[in-house]
Amino acid sequence: MLLDIGNTRIKWAYTSEDNLLDVGEIVHRGHHTERITEFVEQLPTIPTAVFASNVAGPRLGGAVTQAFDRRFGVPVRFAVTQLESGLVRNGYEDITQLGVDRWAAIVGAYTHFGSAVCIVDAGTAVTVDLVRDGGRHLGGLIVPGLQLMRSSLEQDT
Repeated sequence: MLLDIGNTRIKWAYTSEDNLLDVGEIVHRGHHTERITEFVEQLPTIPTAVFASNVAGPRLGGAVTQAFDRRFGVPVRFAVTQLESGLVRNGYEDITQLGVDRWAAIVGAYTHFGSAVCIVDAGTAVTVDLVRDGGRHLGGLIVPGLQLMRSSLEQDT
């Protein structure tokens, strides 16, 4: 099972080898523990392994870990941003400033295409990252997503 733990949602996918079997998502904002427990309790299939990226912080990561351990006895393995992964080299001087979700997308896109790529992710925030031929990450940017911009304008103007 794969988990993408974001600031608003948790997206999940069941996989088997190279096959995508099922996908879904839950909104957790403001209801961390209750929503996580409910989500894990309702999973239809017992996962044999759980791999996750988490940008929502240690509190939510801990809740996810506890819920999977309690329900299935399966540990959650969390990805971390690294200086290098496979053929890709992180372009940030301080690699902790690049979220693991972006790092996973960068590594996945370059590994899949094997050449220069531009990765755009439009969620709560919009991120853009560039990787040149040879796997060197050139950097990127992060800006508020459409809904976040809208709510900010409504609140602050």
